[in-house]
Amino acid sequence: MKWTDKNIIHYDYLIFILFLCLAAANAPAAQKIAGARPTQKERLAAVERPEIVVFLDPAADPARFAKENGLTLVRQMLSDPDGYVFNTAQSTSPTLTQEEKKARFESDKRVRKAFVNHRAKIVKFGFTPNDPYFHRNTPSSGYYGDWHLINELGTGIDVRVQDVWSAGITGSGVVLAAVDDGLQINHPDVSAHYDSADSWNFGNNTATPTPGSDDDHGTVVTGVAGAVGGNSIGVCGAAPMASLACLRLDFNSLTDAIVADADLYHSSGSNKSIKIKNHSYGYTEPWVDIPLEKSALATSAAAGTIHVFAAGNGRSATSPDITEDAGKAMYQSNPDVIAVAAVDQYGKYKYYSSYGACVFASAPSGVLSTDRTGTSGYNAGGSGSYPDDDYYDGAEGTSFSSPLAAGVLALVKQAQPKLDVRFAKHLLARCSDQIDSGDTSTESGGGWITNKAGLKFNQNYGFGLVNAKRLVALAKLCTGVTTLQTENTETISPNLAIPDNNQTGVTTTFKINATTPLEEMLLTIDITHTYIGDLDLYLTSPRGTTCRMMEKNTRDNTKNLGWTLLSNAFWGENPQGTWTIKIRDTAAADSGTLKSFSATARMGKLVLPTAAEFADYE
Repeated sequence: MKWTDKNIIHYDYLIFILFLCLAAANAPAAQKIAGARPTQKERLAAVERPEIVVFLDPAADPARFAKENGLTLVRQMLSDPDGYVFNTAQSTSPTLTQEEKKARFESDKRVRKAFVNHRAKIVKFGFTPNDPYFHRNTPSSGYYGDWHLINELGTGIDVRVQDVWSAGITGSGVVLAAVDDGLQINHPDVSAHYDSADSWNFGNNTATPTPGSDDDHGTVVTGVAGAVGGNSIGVCGAAPMASLACLRLDFNSLTDAIVADADLYHSSGSNKSIKIKNHSYGYTEPWVDIPLEKSALATSAAAGTIHVFAAGNGRSATSPDITEDAGKAMYQSNPDVIAVAAVDQYGKYKYYSSYGACVFASAPSGVLSTDRTGTSGYNAGGSGSYPDDDYYDGAEGTSFSSPLAAGVLALVKQAQPKLDVRFAKHLLARCSDQIDSGDTSTESGGGWITNKAGLKFNQNYGFGLVNAKRLVALAKLCTGVTTLQTENTETISPNLAIPDNNQTGVTTTFKINATTPLEEMLLTIDITHTYIGDLDLYLTSPRGTTCRMMEKNTRDNTKNLGWTLLSNAFWGENPQGTWTIKIRDTAAADSGTLKSFSATARMGKLVLPTAAEFADYE
């Protein structure tokens, strides 16, 4: 862990499976139009009905040839105006095989050549890792390998990259940056993909993000996201062919302006080359609001950069950190970022992983990654548990869950260049895997709830475990999201006394008029109270879904509160109607008042392809 003078810390229904159900009806006679290309319907039809490709003499009439032989003209070849695909299902020689029909057509003087149109059994050459530490029991028995990518432990928990890699989707062409304490750019499992043009050292204002003497974090983070794959060296990142940049922060001398500068760097203005940024840090104090940084994240997100944040390591069974509820932290409770929690190889939340209504998804932690070489790093000189001191297998913390999710999103970005943070959230909400289905922990906020849009949400996991296969499949089918809509209530001032040590609490309401499906629901509260840690707060939608927005914490002795809470639990619901706020004071001796509040509904939905685009989808 790494502290600074600002107390910033490193943090160590519908699941869409869309199938093409296209009719195999016979196509009408085609016109002889140069430039026509096959649709997906035609390609699939080749599997379901017999076809022969015939190349005619230029003077031959394809319609007459089809009629004489009882054929249906499917389409004209794009590459040869005298090449045609014919359906032979109704041919005048029904007892002949396709090869016999082909031979018969070739005897016709009008035919230059003919071929049976078989289904092409070719596949893209995909990526298969040959990295020596990728598999379990390497470099020797007992080591887990890159289980978080393709799980060989028998527990079934990983981020499902195998099929995506097999399809050739590896993050190629996507610039992924770690906003962190530096990167060893000559690490043998990083250097080949290091992107110097998009890196910067904000610690000493130079171009090279060289770590300081004890800055080991960023090299591990970067390896999780994108260690070079297929190079016969070490490990593999989630996006093994992505370009890797680093925006180095010196955590001993940060200012708001420096962090905001890193947020905006090459992801705003005229240079938007960095598409995904990972942030594995946050505040250990609750209720810290930095408007400059919020503005920078909003500007960068609007320009298309996806910001992924570690949810935090505040959970503790015996001494909970004040920010164990991530909704009390500025970065994580922000609609312009994706907050990621941590799970183990069994699909259970890590004992340290922060939770909350703002958590969006989860990914494994406790993984193997690159480490600084030689006498530096967490595994310096073999001082750790891993036998190769260039690598580290103790990467515990949401610090390493978030870059794993960021790497997966780099794969999605390659498959769907239109991906931005809102698009990514819509996909994650529908494509993540429900894990730990029996979770009834207090922190979960009521276990898994199914909202009235059919989406499942749990405050320990967000919408669930990141699933690269589903994300890429849905991203390819969708063309983006609708323009963000918002509806803001006026500031409502009920001045409601909050009964002390009363489980019933006090309620108040507000109304939303819009009917566009929800994204985030934001609730800005102004409370006077002598001990904020006594309070918890719930929000219930017009559709009947209830979400805990803020959890009590006996260590939080904050007096009075002005804060914006965020919930993802209502994603996809129709927001129209009356919403109910409930506040409870759960301990004796302190009291207070809900002075005022306002609400903001952020709304939008996925844009599905048109019928024509869907028919042509590959």
